[in-house]
Amino acid sequence: MIQKILISLLFIVTIVVGQKKYSPVFIEHNSILNSSQIEYISYRIPFDQLLFIKNGSGYKASFTIIFEIYKEDSFEKREISKKDIATDKYEDTKSGEVYFEDLISFELTPDDYLLKPTLAIGSTELDIALPELKLHISDYQNENIFSPIVLKNINTKQKNKFSFELTNLQNYIPFSPEKFSLLIGIKDTSIKMVDIELKQNDKSILKKQISKLFDGNLKLSKLNSINVFPDSSSHPNGYFLLDNFSNQLEEGKLDLIVKVDSTEKKYPLEVYWQNKPKVLNDAEYSIKLLSYIEDTDVVKSLLQGDEEIYYNNLYKYWAENFPTNIKYNYAIEEYYSRADYAIKNLSSLKSKKGAESDRGKIYITYGPPTSIDRNYNERNEIIEVWDYEKISRSFIFKDITGTGEYTLVKE
Repeated sequence: MIQKILISLLFIVTIVVGQKKYSPVFIEHNSILNSSQIEYISYRIPFDQLLFIKNGSGYKASFTIIFEIYKEDSFEKREISKKDIATDKYEDTKSGEVYFEDLISFELTPDDYLLKPTLAIGSTELDIALPELKLHISDYQNENIFSPIVLKNINTKQKNKFSFELTNLQNYIPFSPEKFSLLIGIKDTSIKMVDIELKQNDKSILKKQISKLFDGNLKLSKLNSINVFPDSSSHPNGYFLLDNFSNQLEEGKLDLIVKVDSTEKKYPLEVYWQNKPKVLNDAEYSIKLLSYIEDTDVVKSLLQGDEEIYYNNLYKYWAENFPTNIKYNYAIEEYYSRADYAIKNLSSLKSKKGAESDRGKIYITYGPPTSIDRNYNERNEIIEVWDYEKISRSFIFKDITGTGEYTLVKE
């Protein structure tokens, strides 16, 4: 067995080999009550979803995103956002983690609607129908508790002044080591405290009272990000902030329960791992990849029972062997990001199972090498030497067919 201590390399290897992680176009809806009720649709588009064209020393792309709103089968409204964007970095143009975001606003009467978005990519004839989004427009004029807004990067540098950054991840709470917050509006400004409960998997995760942060209204605007500002108004609401809780949440469904006096409202939310390694979508295969660092008996034990519990078994294994004080586990993310990289970059022309190749096994176990030396021997075979300075080891691989199918010949 390869000793578990090798996993410590996950945290000391300083060379990071990037991988492209799929990130879709996210579209989010938030309602804000000022003197009237405003509906905001915000969106974020990763750069790798666009076509960038070289322009002088930089790169430019354009797109048009169209939002059509339907009530039942009847067309109600269309909003169009056309944008030109630029970057000086070629790496940004291929990144799923660099993105453009913006927002539009409009008014709708309270009811249920269907939002049908379309993305038209500039310099192409591509019109991409994005997933439809159901919009429930609550009647905030006649309700006391407003739907929560997911925030990040709260700025309170100026006394009695606040600004927030909208997470803008389709109303999801990110599964992340970072801390996110929920801003909850109450129409009755005489309310000073509200009771909050968070429940996951029928278990209470958090119960607490939170005090009011400010009276006023909100204003959304686009700066470098989408920002939420408190705004004075002749029709103020009370706003309460639930902070410093999100990194204790697991992936999956979440219920937020807000109690104000005798009124209680439940809001179904979701904790979503945006950059989750793709290989984790196949829990059985992910468990089998543990064989590089774990005993066969342990791997077999994790594969007992129904497939539905495989992912829970896997997550429990990492939590027990590499514990953290938050739910997000850096070790599982690193290990399976390496597997994603191996599948994408270390597969051969004959097989796409790069994670099971000799190079894939070494990469997943030890991470990216300090250096790679590639040359040809006298038989015109390709030789790769992977050197790991931190553990004073080298691995020699040979490709005799020229198809990328490397065999470990010496370590």
